[in-house]
Amino acid sequence: MTSRTHVLLLAALVSVLALFAAACDDNEATSSSTPSQQSVDALAARVERNEMLFAVITIGTLPLHNMDEALDAGGPIESNFIPDTREAIRLLALTDWSSDLADEADLVRIHAVDLLAALEDDDVETAAGHAHDLHEGAHDFSAAVWAVLAASLPPDAGGEEEHEETEGTEEAGHGDEASPVATP
Repeated sequence: MTSRTHVLLLAALVSVLALFAAACDDNEATSSSTPSQQSVDALAARVERNEMLFAVITIGTLPLHNMDEALDAGGPIESNFIPDTREAIRLLALTDWSSDLADEADLVRIHAVDLLAALEDDDVETAAGHAHDLHEGAHDFSAAVWAVLAASLPPDAGGEEEHEETEGTEEAGHGDEASPVATP
């Protein structure tokens, strides 16, 4: 390239940068050219909901019920138990849970960490107790997550509806046979 071409490219680049600088001048910024804090907050809330939704659905697909039953029956430790337990730990630890779910997520994660340690030690008896705690804790946690996720939805979209509680009703999604994911 010749020096003339360099000069022309440099001039074009300077012109483009000048246009960007003029467009981004703080004195002339309008609400249409800058995001409002409200839109940023709405996007952040949506990302958090999507992250929690992904995590609770994925955790719901893990065979925690089968692991609980197999270990309670005395084993053996199947080849998928350790990787599935690690996946539960990672999902629970890496998800940015809302403040009202963080403590419960940590408790379920601790059950999974305890289970992983027993599985790695080939201790079926100890693993059975931790598998049960993880399985039941995941059910309770899943229900809590779905309640938080559905709280902002209208009733016709799956949100909570005001109704009288009746005695003797079973907790939705507690039987793994019906669905791998408990929904409200």
